[in-house]
Amino acid sequence: MGRSPGYRPKAAVRDEVLALRALLAECDSSQWQRAQRIMDHITSLLGKPTGPMNGKVEPRCCKVCGYFGHTKQWCPVLKQREERAMDRLLDEDRELRAKIEAAEAERAARPPSPPYNPYTDGQAATFNELRIPFTVQPDIGAIYGVRGEKHDGLWTYDSAGRVVTNSRAS
Repeated sequence: MGRSPGYRPKAAVRDEVLALRALLAECDSSQWQRAQRIMDHITSLLGKPTGPMNGKVEPRCCKVCGYFGHTKQWCPVLKQREERAMDRLLDEDRELRAKIEAAEAERAARPPSPPYNPYTDGQAATFNELRIPFTVQPDIGAIYGVRGEKHDGLWTYDSAGRVVTNSRAS
């Protein structure tokens, strides 16, 4: 599909139309009458005094900066704001990347921690500290031991039901 001819100037009046568009870009929203006169002059030079539905062509004021001659999509002020925001995001990304790299370097410098041992770590250590007999289930870990079972910790029950040192514990 071809492009709409829109309000593009012909070669004969191109310089004059571009100069008028530059004047239009200097008008802010409070100068709407001046902007309308400039737009009327531009449309008369282009030979298209009315819009697609035979209505009067009105200049558009940008919603961001308040100047005529462009819309929000082409606003230089908005473009600068977006570039500054993008620069801030990139700076933040660089800082975060540096922190992550420092943390990874620190982690790489540390000796590796020993693997988890269900017979001496975590709940088993607490049971041993509190003198509680326990057994280790492979899928659960250390659990409270009952009388009559083989216990894996430092403590077990004797025949009278008292907690004593486990002779089988290593």
